[in-house]
Amino acid sequence: MRGIRSLGVRGLQLLVMVGLVLLLGRYMLGGDTGQGALHEALPGGSSTQTGPFTGELFFNNQLESTVMTRAILPLIEQAQQSIAVAMYSFTYPQLHTALNAAVARGVSVTLVLDPSRQEAFDAMTAAYGAAAYRVVSAHQETERSLMHQKFWIFDGVTLAFGSWNATLWQQSYDPSMLLVTRYRPLVEALQIEFTRLAEGQGTYRKLRQTGYQPLQGVWQTEDGDHVELWLSPGVPGNSLQQRVLELLRSAAQRIDIAVWRLNDREVAAEIVRAAERGVTVRILVDDHYAEDSDSVVDGIARRHHSNIMVHTDAPRTPRVQRLGEVPADFNPYIHQHTIMVDGETALSGTNNWSFAGYYRNDESAILSDAPWWVAGLGQSFDQLWEESAPLTLTGE
Repeated sequence: MRGIRSLGVRGLQLLVMVGLVLLLGRYMLGGDTGQGALHEALPGGSSTQTGPFTGELFFNNQLESTVMTRAILPLIEQAQQSIAVAMYSFTYPQLHTALNAAVARGVSVTLVLDPSRQEAFDAMTAAYGAAAYRVVSAHQETERSLMHQKFWIFDGVTLAFGSWNATLWQQSYDPSMLLVTRYRPLVEALQIEFTRLAEGQGTYRKLRQTGYQPLQGVWQTEDGDHVELWLSPGVPGNSLQQRVLELLRSAAQRIDIAVWRLNDREVAAEIVRAAERGVTVRILVDDHYAEDSDSVVDGIARRHHSNIMVHTDAPRTPRVQRLGEVPADFNPYIHQHTIMVDGETALSGTNNWSFAGYYRNDESAILSDAPWWVAGLGQSFDQLWEESAPLTLTGE
């Protein structure tokens, strides 16, 4: 391990911030707790009965898909009062023009954007006209924190949520997920999250706010379906990481995982334990990061466990290149962040499975056992799996 001297000023600042998060986590929770205790002990953690969780899922698995804009544009055009957008990256000219048109007819529109994507946004507006809507550059507690949310709220009643950035290339080439729902508990919880972000209270600043909890809500619908909303940053004993670990431990037959970046060693260890007790595990990752220096995917694959299959989206890259519309070094992403357990429960959202995704960025994920939710995510996964290929290990 490197010594403290090699960290530099920024590294020391990060260590101090992590320490504060750990202390704050213990303060918020009264010490570490098991995941089973979360639902009883935390504000918003006790189950509340609601109406049915319904919605529609959209996936842009096909190359040059336009499904995401076909879902979003009518919602923009139908909005009468307000549109709230929290989007890590926003550079889609058609959506920009539609938001300007909404402002022209009297709709209040606000976009919260990650500061690292401001330059790309400005380049788009320079080419396609200035934004008539309010644009907020999200506050970052540290340079390494991201406003990584990707959701829209229309008139306070309709939510569009997922892993899709509002960019042309992501729609055309990067398989992503979009949920459109009017399920009121999710709409209300993410409206509160949007207000935090718009007021500069994102990333670690959330942890100082009374009432903020990474587990934002646990709801039981009148149909008997279970729904949870998780936000990041998390804290020890209350984070999406713990929820993912619990899901892995609960699996009896099958685990399916689709994720862009996976560098969580605790998750990797739990995946191996699941395989050792007879669970079949399918892991679909982006080929560019599968053998990255901080990736745990390579280590999982090199175990050659008979119950673990690791695939990448490598076959997609030459298909994209043949279209002739991208630079020669362009590599499309698997941009879903999903885990499904036993075909009964699924969690999906914005988080990569990393320290930043759990404890540093603004992120969100939905977990549910609603049959339509699990089936939709499962069908998308199966399609991408069929188009994928086994990870080719360097040196083997």
